[in-house]
Amino acid sequence: MMDGTPTHRLNHYVCDVLARHKLDHGALTPQPNLPEPEEIKFHLNSNVQSAITKSEKRFDELVTEFELRVMLYQGYGADIIKTFKSSPDAWAQMMIQLAYYKFYGVSRPTYESAATRKFQLGRTETCRSVSDESVAWCKAMEDPTVSNEQCLELGQKALNAHVKFIMAASDGKGCDRHLFGLKKLLSPGDEVPALYKDPAFSYSSHWFMSTSQLSSEYINGYGWYLSSEDNVSNLQGSCRQ
Repeated sequence: MMDGTPTHRLNHYVCDVLARHKLDHGALTPQPNLPEPEEIKFHLNSNVQSAITKSEKRFDELVTEFELRVMLYQGYGADIIKTFKSSPDAWAQMMIQLAYYKFYGVSRPTYESAATRKFQLGRTETCRSVSDESVAWCKAMEDPTVSNEQCLELGQKALNAHVKFIMAASDGKGCDRHLFGLKKLLSPGDEVPALYKDPAFSYSSHWFMSTSQLSSEYINGYGWYLSSEDNVSNLQGSCRQ
């Protein structure tokens, strides 16, 4: 499996050096001392060809399960958000929460990854975007009796709470990877602890939105997965691998 972060950084670096003309392409005229390029021909046996055909078919099937729409908004960006002393990531997460609340009138379990690469073999931990503060803010924004000043105050609390949760998850203080690891330690036939049978744990392990993102001014890479209310997908396994 290809990890998103190093892949994204590689592509961002390539696009950046090209855009800033930092890459030396050499002389425009052909170099006489360089050999002519030769085509590399791969010899595939029937097993390899069959595997390629199956992979292509599965890839096409997987792609058709998703719909991608890109909206390029240029009204403001991260720099403006920072002038409000707010985290651009937290800002975007709260916008997603408010949009979902406006559609469905409820807040649902939402996944966002937090990097744990500061630890050896660390990769990600779950940051849950829904909090008491985010719910209170969403409700206030939809309540015409709540003043703008109150909404602003609640919004700032929601932003601060999200930053706190992201930092805690990145410091290895999240619960999801820990609980997932403990469950994987069970041997076949072992009794599953009551915690994992609790309806609240089961509901909390089903993500209605997966909002992990990799942003770059060169790539339309910010995106998220939204599951419909009547077709909730369990993203627990894919998000935690």
